[in-house]
Amino acid sequence: MFLLPTTVTGEQVDELIDRLKKAVEKKYGEVYNVEKMGVRKTAYEVNKHNSAFYVLIQYRGNGETLNEMERTLKNADEVLKFLSTKITTKATPPAKPAAAETPAPAAATEVAVATEPSAEETRG
Repeated sequence: MFLLPTTVTGEQVDELIDRLKKAVEKKYGEVYNVEKMGVRKTAYEVNKHNSAFYVLIQYRGNGETLNEMERTLKNADEVLKFLSTKITTKATPPAKPAAAETPAPAAATEVAVATEPSAEETRG
């Protein structure tokens, strides 16, 4: 993800995205998602800017691909800030506990039956 000043034009954004795609492909990577998120307010002031144009690029690659991507972003004058994160796809959601999937224990039903008065108790 990287931030651009709000004064950039659509052509400049597209040109930078193309440069980044070429940088990734140069190092045998693959860009699989580009999302122009538009102008948003920043959480804090970045280089005297309170809002910025956000762009998210997701790609697959190795360490060389990451280095080339970050080098290209550092050299681009229009980039205010960028952040690279690693996304692992091997993570699986935690399994649900077995107790949650089983029905209520039969003991609860037996307790309800045991509390009913017997026939002898009702005559008395």
